[in-house]
Amino acid sequence: TEELINAHGEEAVLRLATARIGETFGSAVIALFPGQEGRLEVKASSGGATATSDKERGIAQWVYDTGQAAGLGTDSLPVGDALYIPILGAQGPVGVLAATPRDPGKKLLAEQRKLLDSFAHQMGMALELDRFQKSARTAEVEVEAERLRSSLLSSVSHDLRTPLAVVVGTASTLAQNWKLLEPDKVQEFIENIQSEAEHLSRLVQNLLEVTRLESGAVRVRKELYPLEEVLGSALERLSIPLKNREVKINMAANLPPVPMDGLLIGQVFVNLLENAIRHTPEGTPIDIWAGAEGKSVRVAVSDQGTGLRLDELERVFDKFYRSPSSRGAGLGLAICRAIITVHGGTICACNRPGGGAIFCFTLPMEINNGS
Repeated sequence: TEELINAHGEEAVLRLATARIGETFGSAVIALFPGQEGRLEVKASSGGATATSDKERGIAQWVYDTGQAAGLGTDSLPVGDALYIPILGAQGPVGVLAATPRDPGKKLLAEQRKLLDSFAHQMGMALELDRFQKSARTAEVEVEAERLRSSLLSSVSHDLRTPLAVVVGTASTLAQNWKLLEPDKVQEFIENIQSEAEHLSRLVQNLLEVTRLESGAVRVRKELYPLEEVLGSALERLSIPLKNREVKINMAANLPPVPMDGLLIGQVFVNLLENAIRHTPEGTPIDIWAGAEGKSVRVAVSDQGTGLRLDELERVFDKFYRSPSSRGAGLGLAICRAIITVHGGTICACNRPGGGAIFCFTLPMEINNGS
């Protein structure tokens, strides 16, 4: 029973059960189960057991159909060379166990027969449990897939529809009235179109990126990069959104180059900074700290916003999760977690004393291109 509890998967259960039964009862053992066409097929064996003859298969089929033992040492079809025991599940027989004594014609004692029945019953229970677990996992995957599908449709429909409406409406106004508009107003409309188009582009890019990361399509190639250079590139990409912000950088002196995929970690910085910009008042500063910690480097990006609710501290990294006040699609932080995970690091969120949120991630200092 203990061994069956620790066996995972139908194949492991059958291999373990047939081997243990064969050893205990000095027999060659075969486990037969219905195949695709409904006929019994050998799924596992031990003790040198081989495929049975047509006569023996007929006895096994009778046992499966009736749920009663037959063959050697029984009153039902005693001409069999083996003892056939039904393997019972919750709804009836799920298979048949055939035990052929190594000593031809040797029959089991009554106590041995009871023990064999018990073994077959335990085997059936273990198989049923494995199938229930598979069904539960399948149902869980289907529920999660449906949840993600609904979240995706809800998020994408909202986040695509809003900027598209702005782009279409502004472009339509320009097309019809551009001769009547002041140059400053034309410039404003053009900037609105550009801003909303960039938002759409980021949304589509994030959707593609999170799918590639979680499907394993992205293979991380680590090289030694100075962390300040990767951060500097990210700050340059966000120069316009950060133009009214003070970014305070506190990086440990003599911090060695860090093994990373520079483009991916640069995206982590961009996403964390955009998150801070989105959830804090205009003009408030953003702090970035980095330093060595054991065999890793730790980075923290903190802001001076309203912080996170306790129930958000873990959920904030889930795909499509976003606070009620957020305009984003809920993918930026999910991408950060996926990137840090494939690097072998960790990422977490907490509240900053005095107000605001802190997002910390670690990167191992050892290079492993197979990660």
